[in-house]
Amino acid sequence: MKKLLVISVFCFISVSAFAKARIPYCSDCEYMKFVAELPDDSLFAVPEYNAHLDIGYKYKQFWLVWVPIWNYDGQYCLMIKDNDDVFFEAKAEEIKAYQEKYKLDLPDNPLPFWDKLGGKLIVGLLVALGIYGIIPSKDKKEETVTPAEENK
Repeated sequence: MKKLLVISVFCFISVSAFAKARIPYCSDCEYMKFVAELPDDSLFAVPEYNAHLDIGYKYKQFWLVWVPIWNYDGQYCLMIKDNDDVFFEAKAEEIKAYQEKYKLDLPDNPLPFWDKLGGKLIVGLLVALGIYGIIPSKDKKEETVTPAEENK
Protein backbone atom coordinates (compact mmCIF):
# COMPACT_ATOMS: atom_id res chain seq x y z
CA MET A 1 0.00 0.00 0.00
CA LYS A 2 2.87 2.31 0.84
CA LYS A 3 4.45 1.70 -2.59
CA LEU A 4 1.18 2.60 -4.33
CA LEU A 5 0.99 5.87 -2.39
CA VAL A 6 4.61 6.77 -3.25
CA ILE A 7 4.07 5.97 -6.94
CA SER A 8 0.87 8.02 -7.04
CA VAL A 9 2.54 11.04 -5.44
CA PHE A 10 5.53 10.77 -7.79
CA CYS A 11 3.27 10.57 -10.87
CA PHE A 12 1.25 13.59 -9.71
CA ILE A 13 4.38 15.68 -9.09
CA SER A 14 6.06 14.69 -12.35
CA VAL A 15 2.92 15.33 -14.44
CA SER A 16 2.42 18.78 -12.96
CA ALA A 17 6.13 19.64 -13.23
CA PHE A 18 6.45 18.53 -16.85
CA ALA A 19 3.13 19.97 -17.99
CA LYS A 20 4.79 23.30 -18.76
CA ALA A 21 7.92 21.79 -20.28
CA ARG A 22 7.63 21.09 -23.98
CA ILE A 23 9.68 18.49 -25.80
CA PRO A 24 11.37 20.13 -28.81
CA TYR A 25 10.44 18.51 -32.11
CA CYS A 26 9.91 19.37 -35.76
CA SER A 27 7.75 17.26 -38.03
CA ASP A 28 8.03 19.21 -41.28
CA CYS A 29 11.42 20.96 -41.24
CA GLU A 30 12.95 21.58 -44.65
CA TYR A 31 16.72 21.56 -45.12
CA MET A 32 19.13 22.12 -47.99
CA LYS A 33 22.56 20.58 -48.46
CA PHE A 34 25.15 21.65 -51.00
CA VAL A 35 26.25 18.68 -53.13
CA ALA A 36 28.18 19.73 -56.25
CA GLU A 37 29.46 22.87 -57.88
CA LEU A 38 28.41 23.82 -61.39
CA PRO A 39 30.57 25.99 -63.68
CA ASP A 40 30.28 29.75 -63.23
CA ASP A 41 28.88 30.54 -66.66
CA SER A 42 25.87 32.64 -67.70
CA LEU A 43 23.59 29.59 -67.87
CA PHE A 44 23.68 29.25 -64.07
CA ALA A 45 23.91 32.95 -63.18
CA VAL A 46 21.31 34.49 -60.85
CA PRO A 47 21.71 38.28 -61.22
CA GLU A 48 19.15 39.08 -58.49
CA TYR A 49 21.45 37.50 -55.90
CA ASN A 50 24.73 38.19 -57.70
CA ALA A 51 25.54 34.49 -57.52
CA HIS A 52 25.64 31.26 -59.51
CA LEU A 53 23.61 28.10 -59.06
CA ASP A 54 25.00 24.81 -57.86
CA ILE A 55 23.44 21.42 -57.26
CA GLY A 56 21.93 20.87 -53.84
CA TYR A 57 19.75 18.34 -52.08
CA LYS A 58 16.47 19.48 -50.53
CA TYR A 59 14.76 17.26 -47.97
CA LYS A 60 12.33 17.30 -45.09
CA GLN A 61 13.12 15.86 -41.71
CA PHE A 62 11.31 14.78 -38.56
CA TRP A 63 13.43 15.25 -35.47
CA LEU A 64 12.79 14.87 -31.76
CA VAL A 65 15.00 16.61 -29.18
CA TRP A 66 17.33 17.61 -32.06
CA VAL A 67 17.89 13.97 -32.99
CA PRO A 68 16.96 13.27 -36.64
CA ILE A 69 14.52 10.37 -36.81
CA TRP A 70 13.22 10.33 -40.37
CA ASN A 71 14.10 12.03 -43.68
CA TYR A 72 11.60 12.26 -46.52
CA ASP A 73 10.77 14.10 -49.77
CA GLY A 74 14.45 14.29 -50.73
CA GLN A 75 15.29 15.55 -54.20
CA TYR A 76 18.06 17.29 -56.05
CA CYS A 77 17.57 20.94 -56.93
CA LEU A 78 19.52 24.02 -58.00
CA MET A 79 20.61 26.26 -55.15
CA ILE A 80 22.91 29.11 -54.26
CA LYS A 81 25.80 27.65 -52.29
CA ASP A 82 25.99 30.31 -49.58
CA ASN A 83 22.24 30.90 -49.29
CA ASP A 84 20.19 27.91 -48.13
CA ASP A 85 16.95 29.87 -48.45
CA VAL A 86 17.09 30.17 -52.25
CA PHE A 87 16.57 27.13 -54.44
CA PHE A 88 15.03 26.30 -57.79
CA GLU A 89 13.17 23.11 -58.59
CA ALA A 90 14.87 20.92 -61.19
CA LYS A 91 13.54 17.80 -62.84
CA ALA A 92 15.45 14.57 -62.43
CA GLU A 93 16.22 14.59 -66.17
CA GLU A 94 17.85 18.03 -65.87
CA ILE A 95 20.01 16.93 -62.95
CA LYS A 96 20.97 13.77 -64.86
CA ALA A 97 21.94 15.88 -67.89
CA TYR A 98 24.10 18.19 -65.74
CA GLN A 99 25.68 15.16 -64.08
CA GLU A 100 26.67 13.66 -67.43
CA LYS A 101 27.71 16.94 -69.09
CA TYR A 102 29.89 18.17 -66.21
CA LYS A 103 30.97 14.70 -64.99
CA LEU A 104 29.60 15.13 -61.48
CA ASP A 105 29.45 12.40 -58.85
CA LEU A 106 25.99 12.62 -57.30
CA PRO A 107 25.19 9.93 -54.71
CA ASP A 108 21.66 8.58 -54.28
CA ASN A 109 21.47 9.98 -50.78
CA PRO A 110 24.04 12.72 -50.05
CA LEU A 111 23.03 13.22 -46.41
CA PRO A 112 25.68 12.79 -43.70
CA PHE A 113 25.74 9.73 -41.45
CA TRP A 114 24.11 11.52 -38.50
CA ASP A 115 21.08 12.58 -40.55
CA LYS A 116 20.75 9.19 -42.26
CA LEU A 117 21.29 6.74 -39.42
CA GLY A 118 22.42 8.50 -36.23
CA GLY A 119 18.98 9.20 -34.83
CA LYS A 120 17.66 5.78 -35.80
CA LEU A 121 20.54 4.11 -33.94
CA ILE A 122 19.88 6.15 -30.80
CA VAL A 123 16.13 5.49 -30.89
CA GLY A 124 16.78 1.78 -31.55
CA LEU A 125 19.19 1.63 -28.63
CA LEU A 126 16.70 3.32 -26.29
CA VAL A 127 13.92 0.94 -27.37
CA ALA A 128 16.24 -2.07 -26.90
CA LEU A 129 17.24 -0.85 -23.42
CA GLY A 130 13.58 -0.30 -22.56
CA ILE A 131 12.66 -3.81 -23.66
CA TYR A 132 15.66 -5.24 -21.82
CA GLY A 133 14.57 -3.44 -18.66
CA ILE A 134 11.02 -4.79 -18.90
CA ILE A 135 11.94 -8.44 -19.49
CA PRO A 136 12.62 -10.16 -16.17
CA SER A 137 15.94 -11.92 -15.79
CA LYS A 138 15.92 -15.72 -15.56
CA ASP A 139 18.97 -15.71 -13.28
CA LYS A 140 17.09 -14.18 -10.38
CA LYS A 141 15.86 -16.79 -7.98
CA GLU A 142 13.14 -16.06 -5.51
CA GLU A 143 14.22 -16.72 -1.99
CA THR A 144 11.56 -18.29 0.14
CA VAL A 145 11.66 -17.68 3.84
CA THR A 146 10.32 -20.37 6.09
CA PRO A 147 8.51 -19.41 9.30
CA ALA A 148 11.30 -20.99 11.35
CA GLU A 149 13.88 -18.68 9.76
CA GLU A 150 11.75 -15.58 10.40
CA ASN A 151 11.85 -16.11 14.18
CA LYS A 152 15.66 -16.19 14.36
